Amino acid sequence: MHAIRLIFLLTLLLTAAAWPAAAQNQPGGTQQPPPIAPAKPYKPVAVTAPAPFDDPGFAAMRKQLAAAAQKKDRAALAKLVVGHGFFWENDSGSAADTKKSGIDILSTALGLAAKDGAGWNILAGFADEPTASPSAAPEHKGVI
Repeated sequence: MHAIRLIFLLTLLLTAAAWPAAAQNQPGGTQQPPPIAPAKPYKPVAVTAPAPFDDPGFAAMRKQLAAAAQKKDRAALAKLVVGHGFFWENDSGSAADTKKSGIDILSTALGLAAKDGAGWNILAGFADEPTASPSAAPEHKGVI
């Protein structure tokens, strides 16, 4: 009987001694994460700015667009937009209401009705940008 008590006490002592070490190895314990490696410098990447789109018709259209945007002249802008067949695509496909005119679709897309003039500012920024490229989509051949 004396031996059983001794074995029980030794087992209890060993278990109690091992308990804190086991708790530290559990997720959420007080163990600190390993240090983060210092950041390495990035390798330089060569970037070539796009060349201006050298087309006299495009340059003339940009001037007309800039004038319309500056004056917030929807009628002048409407003369530069196709009446029907205007497209507006987003990630989920076509966002244009085919029942509306081109100027109505463009106005919605840019938010030209916004009181802060943000849509007109976007349009003025586009008019100021001399670079452009033709659309790669075959269904939009001739679109810049």
